Amino acid sequence: ALQETIAKTLEALQLALGDHLAAVYAYGSSFGRSPQGPRQLLLVLSDTINRRLLDELAPVMDRARVAGVGLRLDTPEGLVRGADAFPVFALELSATSELLWGKDVLQNLDVDGGRLRLRLEQSLRVLHRDLVHGYLDKGGKPQHLAATLRAAAHRLIYLFEATLVAFQIELPATKSPRSIIEALCRDVATPKDAETWEQLRALAAYEVVLDEEPLAALYDQVLRALGSVIEVVDRME
Repeated sequence: ALQETIAKTLEALQLALGDHLAAVYAYGSSFGRSPQGPRQLLLVLSDTINRRLLDELAPVMDRARVAGVGLRLDTPEGLVRGADAFPVFALELSATSELLWGKDVLQNLDVDGGRLRLRLEQSLRVLHRDLVHGYLDKGGKPQHLAATLRAAAHRLIYLFEATLVAFQIELPATKSPRSIIEALCRDVATPKDAETWEQLRALAAYEVVLDEEPLAALYDQVLRALGSVIEVVDRME
């Protein structure tokens, strides 16, 4: 059923965008994602974005969303030139994308370590802020804390990979959440935080379910450990 929905969405995108449609990719890691979210994410690249095209695309996006497919719209130029500004998305896309239609433009997608530091620090600080307000907004309710931590873990793995790139550290031969965490704790952050990040990885991978107090304790440990990573990145030249 999902493949049929994707096929129908591709047909609808071609009708809606016509010659402006440049490429469509399936992408997205399942790590840390909510089961209630889209079952598949599609990146739609158009050679231009204007009001007329948005009006044509809106109903296609609504129908796809109801069927469990999320759409993200960009231009090829905006995607490639924005890679350093959105390192999480760029790295996830590089790791998981599959060309469904059109010409492959992702061969030009690259996160430049030399220009990455400020965007990386900004992304890490925004994530720390989101975790703080995520706790305050929901009063520390266990179900919400687990969902918030899993979503943070999904972003953090790519931010950790970006940190390794920024420090010019060779990435693991086989990239996975565990291998990225191990490399970070070995070469950049403090090894003492390895247990915290491993607990977060296990929670995000739905390998463990934590009761209220252990969950709140992990939330606290993640905030502290994330603060340590931010300090390391902040000290970079």
